[in-house]
Amino acid sequence: MEDYKVLDMETRKVDTKKSKDDRKLKLIAAAEQVLNEVAQVDPTIISKANRLSDKVAVVNSLTFGETGGLKEVERYTEKDENGNPIIDPKTGKPKVVRKIEPKPEIVGYAVMNNSDEAIPYETEVYRKVGDKWVGEKTSKILEPGKVAYLTKYYFTKLSTAPEINFLYANGKCTIKYHVDEASNTVDVDKIYATGYFKLSEPGKSVDDDSFAINIGHKVTDKKTGKTIERVKKEFEETFGFLNNEKEPAVRARKVAKEGVDNTRLAIAVYLRKLDEQRARV
Repeated sequence: MEDYKVLDMETRKVDTKKSKDDRKLKLIAAAEQVLNEVAQVDPTIISKANRLSDKVAVVNSLTFGETGGLKEVERYTEKDENGNPIIDPKTGKPKVVRKIEPKPEIVGYAVMNNSDEAIPYETEVYRKVGDKWVGEKTSKILEPGKVAYLTKYYFTKLSTAPEINFLYANGKCTIKYHVDEASNTVDVDKIYATGYFKLSEPGKSVDDDSFAINIGHKVTDKKTGKTIERVKKEFEETFGFLNNEKEPAVRARKVAKEGVDNTRLAIAVYLRKLDEQRARV
């Protein structure tokens, strides 16, 4: 059985220098090869691309805690007592004051199926075992008119469905091309964990209060008496792991790709092929 995880350096002529662009090209080259192979077996794969994109939307970002960095809450030009802009002597331009505050970390998304067909997806269901929340991988169906709460990992995984192909009715899922230099293999889990959603409407952000839902609330720790953050009951099934002891988080980075093209479809099909291969091991 061919190991799709190991990148074939002969699939495209690229400079083998260790750079971000090179890693991206390696992955794309391998992905395009896999897409060609899949298309030979299933010629309909191309026509499936983005078939449901305009019917599936991300309706909310799901946030938790206060470790998501900083966000700007106000911006204004500083003025003197006469109402004239104060000039910054260093730049020669009016002084701009920015007020910022900590923002919660985006841990997932709420996805709504506005199509007339059921959409299969994968997730983990969490339950408390002793003092720890333990997840069990499961397959579910997102019925028409329903909303699914997904972690970033499983949101990105859903986005690789050819019918969605990273594009949604109101935005897109963006990934970073993670390739391990030492083994020259694709880090599928890291790609899924760092995927994120960006709204297509100008001026709108997934951090906006009108779009983001905080899935946590403050409670008092019975053992220490300290105030801690815990997941609200209605979100525990998907995000119960956030109640466990903190582990180092993988942060998302931006790699944008606009438009509908075979490169994005190749990446989507490639990641699914890697998942299928892992499941057979």
